[in-house]
Amino acid sequence: MEMDILKLDNNDIQIRTKIVRLEFRNPAPILSDLQDRSKELITICSSCKKVKINEDK
Repeated sequence: MEMDILKLDNNDIQIRTKIVRLEFRNPAPILSDLQDRSKELITICSSCKKVKINEDK
């Protein structure tokens, strides 16, 4: 993905993104609707799908 961030005259910004490549990824079983769930939240990167396993990592 490419991203351009432009400062506009009125101090606003304009953000433009462009997808330059798509990659197929196998589904992550942890994200399946069929998995049992707890009330805990997990943090997952939407780009690389890394899962935060504790506050330090």
